[in-house]
Amino acid sequence: MRYFFIPFSIVLAVLSGLAEASGPRIVEKQFPQSDLLIATVVATEAPFKADASGKTDASTAIQNALIRCYDLGGGAVFLPTGRYRMEKPIVIPETVTLRGDFRAPVGDKLKVEGTILEVYAGHNEESETAFMQLGCGSGVRSLSIFYPRQSVTQVVPYPPTIGPARKGVSKVNGSSVILNPSKRTMPVVMDVNFVNAYQCIVYGPETTNHAFSRRVYGTPLKLGIKLQKAPAVPRFQEIHFSPRFWTESGLDGAPPENDVLQAMQREQSIGFQIVQSDNGIYMDLELDGFFTGMFFGKLPADPEGPVASNGKVFDLRIRRAHVGVDISTIKVQSYTFASGLIEANQGDNPVGVRMELERKLRLGVVFRDIVFRGPQPIFNKIGHVGFLNSTFEMEGGPGSAAVHVEEGYASLLDCKLDSSQPAQAVMLGVNAKGASLHGCSLSGKMRQDPSDLIQITTEEVVLEPLPFRKFPYYPAMFPAKTDPASLYNVQSPSFGAKADGEVDDTASIQQALDQAGRDGGGTVFLPAGMYRIDGHLQVPPGVELRGIHETPVYGFFARTVLLAYVKGDRGKMEGQPFITLEGSKDTTGKIKGAGLRGFSIYYPEQTLLDIVPYPVTVQAKGPNCYVINCMAANAYRGLDFATYQTDGHVIDWYGSYPLHTCVEVGKSSHGWVENMQTNPQYWISLKPEGSVYRTFYNYPGQLFNSKEMRNLDNNPDYKKPDKELKPRIALVLGATQSEVVMGTFFNNAHGGVIARSQDGVGPNAVMINHGLEGDIAFRVDAVGEKGLYNINASSHPLGTEGNHLALGKEIKPHHKVVFSNSINFGVPITGFDIFGGQFIMEGGYMVTGAKEHMIHIENAQAKIQGVYFRQGMKEFIHLGAQGTIDARFNVINGQGLPRESNVILTR
Repeated sequence: MRYFFIPFSIVLAVLSGLAEASGPRIVEKQFPQSDLLIATVVATEAPFKADASGKTDASTAIQNALIRCYDLGGGAVFLPTGRYRMEKPIVIPETVTLRGDFRAPVGDKLKVEGTILEVYAGHNEESETAFMQLGCGSGVRSLSIFYPRQSVTQVVPYPPTIGPARKGVSKVNGSSVILNPSKRTMPVVMDVNFVNAYQCIVYGPETTNHAFSRRVYGTPLKLGIKLQKAPAVPRFQEIHFSPRFWTESGLDGAPPENDVLQAMQREQSIGFQIVQSDNGIYMDLELDGFFTGMFFGKLPADPEGPVASNGKVFDLRIRRAHVGVDISTIKVQSYTFASGLIEANQGDNPVGVRMELERKLRLGVVFRDIVFRGPQPIFNKIGHVGFLNSTFEMEGGPGSAAVHVEEGYASLLDCKLDSSQPAQAVMLGVNAKGASLHGCSLSGKMRQDPSDLIQITTEEVVLEPLPFRKFPYYPAMFPAKTDPASLYNVQSPSFGAKADGEVDDTASIQQALDQAGRDGGGTVFLPAGMYRIDGHLQVPPGVELRGIHETPVYGFFARTVLLAYVKGDRGKMEGQPFITLEGSKDTTGKIKGAGLRGFSIYYPEQTLLDIVPYPVTVQAKGPNCYVINCMAANAYRGLDFATYQTDGHVIDWYGSYPLHTCVEVGKSSHGWVENMQTNPQYWISLKPEGSVYRTFYNYPGQLFNSKEMRNLDNNPDYKKPDKELKPRIALVLGATQSEVVMGTFFNNAHGGVIARSQDGVGPNAVMINHGLEGDIAFRVDAVGEKGLYNINASSHPLGTEGNHLALGKEIKPHHKVVFSNSINFGVPITGFDIFGGQFIMEGGYMVTGAKEHMIHIENAQAKIQGVYFRQGMKEFIHLGAQGTIDARFNVINGQGLPRESNVILTR
């Protein structure tokens, strides 16, 4: 039996020996991808020689290539264009990514081209063990998966195509691959077409944290994605499922679209089944042809285990479903949906949204800017369901209604209801608590019969429009040169980096960076290793400094690590940044940015017992600079994209434990911050707990695990943090003219998002699907002319000083801060402290109350519309001096009233 506990010296020897001849290199591919493809191993080359003709089994060769890549420190195994016959399942070890050549099936170009895995394994076997098992930090990218033996007339069961690695040690081709038994973290699926999979992705029954999928396509015949046990902020973005992907694939036996649609309906297929997860982030979902588009809860066939989830969904498009959204079991923190279409028109008695909850929960689910299309858009059994600026399009007929409330309450604000046949807008069952329609228009043959339990007001309702309905993703970021000759391996004899954690590698890495800069740009590559850095690094324009990781990096599986030992930096907040990114314009006017990708930064001399200042870890000094798939486990001041003009900056998947400030952005015409994460685990997971998995390297310095961190107060050497010195801020917004923030989640930050003035200018920003578990979720001291918008934000203040939002008194009266579809829980003293500007809350769910008052307004204006207050309070809104409030159309504990009488106001 072979275990991969490889001595560090042996790994270095292997890497050094292979660096020039067969080490990491830029490979030629047929189709463009979202980043530069650097292969550690090419599976079709010797000694693996995977057959790309599809004639013989390639699974053994590919598995051997994956294991070899793991031995070499991780990275990408490349499968060139071809067809690969897969007769056995494969395991993708930690920090290894299987990558192919891929043309995204978008628009009217759905023909499958590039790398195709033809799966024969698991035929007629519906087991839990997936065809591809993903370990920690491993991934599948840029390929298509096709089942040649699948039938549209009689659908054949298969195991999940992708799932988590099994517990313990997995046998693979007579060898053993170490798989973490307790922490399956950060599995990634990107740019994959599941052409005709029976089940695409299933995370469970093992716990899988921080699952991430982006740009996923295909025709799932039974199940698209299932989160059976996936806590800790799963993210799914740009997911596109439809019968068309099989029909128009151009592959052998592709059936007609209607045949595929009928097969999916017969199989009672589900697009997303979310059984158990925490703070899920879902963006840009196209779910076409499923029996059920999204199902929240547990099916009778599911094994025992925890059930319930919460999260937020933006841009959901469900078409040709029998049930659009089926909500049976969710957490009290619930879900919000913003922007999209829910069409349910298949089979008998289709329904757009069906919500049947336990009576004791009394949950609120909010839909904003959604078009509902079908015979029966809404059926609400238990709970509160709210709709804002939504459209109901239905055929109508005897006994039909746009919204059917059996038990619970429904509120409609500024909605449009239309029916071609007689129908009722809201129909109440005998146990319904009631409904309200405010500012709604009824057209066609839609009507609303009088009822004592239905409140109707016809006065105009004015809502703030969403800044956009489709998310503007950032462009692909590349170094200035991407040809095979533009790769600079720091461990090559030309530069001589040792990566042993002991010898200073500053000069070697800087020499490679300077050479790439002189050559007009390129990639400076850091193979797996610990690089001791005693100086500072400067990345020239057009150069990318890149590590081994093809996916987001987490603490305990980081295999390219920079150790920040810079002399004189410890204990000093100001000074030269650890890494400087240069961005400039050349003589032709082309903007070149510098970037970081795929590695970790760690400060060995920092300790939880006595946290001391350090200068900024990474500073951008020009346009189009970026940081993607990086972490800084214990950076004091993380990323500074604010001091200099940084137009077009991109920060995606940066993670850290917030000690002072994680990320600052400002002075930019536009920029993106996506999938940023803060969590103490980025630091303390460097010391794994209770696992046979061993980190690839022994981290220097004083490490703490979760238990030791929780017991810090009992440690006599512990110096409690100074609030001024260690404010623990996750994201600072400065003078940004148009910042987009998406999919971020801040855990254990004292200040989540801080908006402040920079050179007299406040930020303009849109935040979508953001969450916080910390103290102060949002503190806004300045706002730009375009305002700050939060869509689907959630906040959970934990500390006694926490609140959901604090607006400072210096904010100008016409400057707006808008919260749409917010979810707020925890029990702060005051939920929203408003001292300046205009605060607008539209559509939201207050899960819990506050100790004193939920909203405090002084010298400011506030407008609160369409919010569901789940719990009663003695004082919801407190008006101080010069405070004004327009509170209308809100719901308190299932009782809706049209104007101020539904809140308690005091001065």
